[in-house]
Amino acid sequence: MPRMVPHPSSSKPKSRVSPRAAGIGVTVKLDPGLLEALDRFISEDQPGASRAEALRLAFRDWAQDKGFLAPETD
Repeated sequence: MPRMVPHPSSSKPKSRVSPRAAGIGVTVKLDPGLLEALDRFISEDQPGASRAEALRLAFRDWAQDKGFLAPETD
């Protein structure tokens, strides 16, 4: 089994959304390729975001693009 390396920013306080925010926790296991893609997404598009926050942002964008979630209004 490949050894998972902690995300470089995992020890830094950086959350834009409280980890205690309303919602239901979901545990997800990612294969090494998806984990690498997630880390690249963070470094290129969401510097400083935690992996959990980046997954929420990416999933929200996907769900809105697919029409499963109404777009946010400003």
